[in-house]
This record gives sequence, structure tokens and C-alpha cells, in this order.
Amino acid sequence: MKSLRKIFNIVSAAALLASFYPLLFWNRLEGARIPTRFGMDGMPDRWGDMTSLLILCVIATAAYVFFLACQRAPQLMNTLEPEPAKITPGVSSAVKDFISHLCFVCMLLHSSVSNSGLAVALGKAQAMPSWIYAVLLALIVIAAVVLIVRVIVAVAAQRRG
Repeated sequence: MKSLRKIFNIVSAAALLASFYPLLFWNRLEGARIPTRFGMDGMPDRWGDMTSLLILCVIATAAYVFFLACQRAPQLMNTLEPEPAKITPGVSSAVKDFISHLCFVCMLLHSSVSNSGLAVALGKAQAMPSWIYAVLLALIVIAAVVLIVRVIVAVAAQRRG
């Protein structure tokens, strides 16, 4: 599963870079209202100025670095027991993979908000497609189910062996 984790990290980095795309339009956004948050219906419900794009990029970058650090030391997210000797490699690997999936979903969300904000600010769209939330939620549910199954299998294998 380590190779799958690498793939998720690479795709997450690509999504992070995509969230910087709106900065290329900095000159065209002078004085434009930039949506900084979208409701569940996809309509913007909070507005900011051009610096909001920079703030979104900084937050996305900080989140990406945090998720990478948590993959190296999952205790940062308080996901493992305090006694590392009791943690099986299977459980540890499952948790690290789950963290990489969360990073992927988070970067997709940041990229969607930032690029949808650009489209709204340039007048090319009125809202962010609301189906994005359903897709992201489905990805989180799938990752959580996979985590639970892998942990149950790893613990059962530990008890047998």
C-alpha cells in the first residue's frame, strides 16, 4: 500500500498546485469580489478581496505539510495508541494510508474552492458545482470504511499470531 500512498501524495501535490492557478489572474482580479466560501448549494456565502486567494493558498500549503508530517508520525493526529509497541505494522500502514486519503480530499476541496472562486470572480460561473461536496464526502466514507476493515483484519491477524 506504500505505492498507493505515494500516488495519493503526488495527486494531492498536483491538486495543491492547481489551487495556485487563480494567482495567475492577479492583475485581472483588481477590485473584484472573490468568493472565499461556498454553501452546500454551491452559492458563495462569504466574500473577500484578492488577498483571500493568497490566504487560501497558504492554508492549503500548511494543510498539505501537516498531512505529510502526520504520515511520517501519525501520533501528531492522535490516531494511534500511546504505546507504539502495541501497534502492528498493518494498523500503522492503514492509518498512514487513511491520512494520505484525507490529504487528497482536502487538497481537492481547496483546489475546487479556489478555482470556483476564480470562475465566479471573472463572471464565468455563479456558483461552485454542488456535486463536488457529494464526491468529496463519498471519498471520505470510502477511505474510512477501508481503514476500518484494514484495522480489523490487522488486529485479527495479530491475535491469531
